[in-house]
Amino acid sequence: MRINNNISALRANTNLSRVDKRLSQSTERLSSGNKINAAADDAAGFSISRRMRTQIKSLERASRNSADGISVIQTAEGALNEVSAILIRMKELAVQAANDTYSGEDRDAIQKEIDELNNEIDRISGTTGFNTKNLLNGEVGRKSVTKNEGVDVLRSTDVVPHGKYKLNVTGDPKKAVYEGGTVDESAFGEDSNIAGKITINGEVITINKGESFDSVREKLIKGAERAGLSLIGNGGGPSAEGKELYGGYEYEKFEGGASLLLVSKQYGSKAKIDIKVEGIEVKDKDGTVLESAEDNATNLAAALGLPTEMNEPKRGTDTTVELAEGFSKTATVRTDGDKVIVKDNGGFEMELKVKDYTTENDKGGEVDLTVLDAGYMTMQVGANTGDSFDVSIGRIDSETLGLKGINLRTREEAERAISRVDIATSRVSAERAKLGAYQNRFEHTILSLDETTENMTSAFSRIMDTDMAAEITEYTQQKVLSQAGTSVLAQANERPNTILTLLQS
Repeated sequence: MRINNNISALRANTNLSRVDKRLSQSTERLSSGNKINAAADDAAGFSISRRMRTQIKSLERASRNSADGISVIQTAEGALNEVSAILIRMKELAVQAANDTYSGEDRDAIQKEIDELNNEIDRISGTTGFNTKNLLNGEVGRKSVTKNEGVDVLRSTDVVPHGKYKLNVTGDPKKAVYEGGTVDESAFGEDSNIAGKITINGEVITINKGESFDSVREKLIKGAERAGLSLIGNGGGPSAEGKELYGGYEYEKFEGGASLLLVSKQYGSKAKIDIKVEGIEVKDKDGTVLESAEDNATNLAAALGLPTEMNEPKRGTDTTVELAEGFSKTATVRTDGDKVIVKDNGGFEMELKVKDYTTENDKGGEVDLTVLDAGYMTMQVGANTGDSFDVSIGRIDSETLGLKGINLRTREEAERAISRVDIATSRVSAERAKLGAYQNRFEHTILSLDETTENMTSAFSRIMDTDMAAEITEYTQQKVLSQAGTSVLAQANERPNTILTLLQS
């Protein structure tokens, strides 16, 4: 028997320490629910679990990103739904105005609604946004730029390859213009015998005997407006510095002494000015002819600087362009007024707007156009680099839809407006279909991400989570061993006391 080294107590203490360590570890696992609470618990498992945890969190964030993407698409599609409703109303109004049962005043009222509907389309385009990002003004779409100030890129389809393109504007778009003679204000008034009818593009303006010049002027301005024309005084021109609104001419107030100027509101060969002046025979109370119809036709035309009849209408001209670098041999170009539409195989389409006097100003008619692979809204829909796709939403406004300046004041213009609204409806429908495809893709992406997150979380759980049943069994075992070890250690420490019995004996 030894007292300096109590081997039994040392062995009991060693085992008790081991049991206490395992009991402490088991307690930690049960209280935290984690099988690995520190890197020392399982170095390899800890490293793997950290990477998996990062991936799971990223997948969850990507799923929320995709949900945000759906919200963006729904915002844009909701706005386009209203644009579609506006186009339905515009088509109804165009069909209504194409019927000749309506008077000029009726068509004026119809035109006011058309103008307001166009303004609303532009307002929707300018204000529809998500988190301060505008969606329908071309901001979320492929960017195309040109240094030529005379040419604007209205739109290009997503299939247009990014790169450099070149074309030459060989002819500027022109409005139909009629330069009249000097207006004689004194020819009108209560002592005047001038009376007749002025027909401008089918719009009849009746001038009565004794009518004041102010009344005649208002009738002419209103009649020209109904005919799709602007009536002003000729302030000089045309020139590259002139007002685009008036075909390059400077504005002057239409009054006595001014030269009458009629300018179409639209560019191109479809814009026309056709004038005919007819006189009305004027008699006194006794039936004496004061002015014959023929004389009044001449007098009325001379007083306003108009022809009695035009041999052929004045017409505008369409812009003309030649495709150069970047375009394939199969590309075709079509012009309509100041618009240029380039089409090619596979849905390639580019629409440009050419300003008046492009070839006559310092910039010239050579256009270098760059289509950038930029401008899209890039959606991060995965946990890794490159797990993203681009969302493109085209510019939707009255300009790109071909509705700007639409005129329903004449039957002929209303007929053309019907087809223009149909084209606009097709474009909006195509854009909405694209947005629907984006939304479906986002929804499938979310399902895929959620499925991946679920499976990865299951794998992560097997590495990190405590098996509570097994751990409770371990805990119970170690607790019993701890209690037994404590009791054995106490007894081992009591054994040296038996040596005292030897001394006492």
